[in-house]
Amino acid sequence: MGARHFFLATVVSASLLASAALAQQQPVNANVPGWRFTSELESSGYVNCRAMTGSDGLGAIVAQRNNGEAYLSLAAQGLRVRFPNSRIVSNGATWQVTAEANGSRRWFTGIPANGVERIMANGNYEFILSNGQRNSVDLTNRGAAAWAVVRRCVRSALGN
Repeated sequence: MGARHFFLATVVSASLLASAALAQQQPVNANVPGWRFTSELESSGYVNCRAMTGSDGLGAIVAQRNNGEAYLSLAAQGLRVRFPNSRIVSNGATWQVTAEANGSRRWFTGIPANGVERIMANGNYEFILSNGQRNSVDLTNRGAAAWAVVRRCVRSALGN
């Protein structure tokens, strides 16, 4: 194999390894009882910092990307739908959101980061889908501490 072919093979191999690394969640070292934390470099180039509580795949996720986008997520239990004009309610505050589900996860987008901070400080929220379905979600009394870890992760991803 000539030097040019070796170089090309090395570049292609490095590129494939980098692509595979994009999809891997890395644990974030933090000690908030009842919560786990991850950070993931997404294919979009943004870092997604997540706090998770409850059973793997079934519990609640609270997350923020380093582009400022925050979201809440729950298990979808097979549900595949999109509900624009849904709402998240917590401690007297209401946010208009879009609810979507892909069969495994349901997520709520459109909540500003300061809104998620208020939800986490309160420790729970209620979602009301545009079809009238509603449910309450308990984020434990350690929600504010979990959100602080997510925010540190985002600041770190931004280089602050």
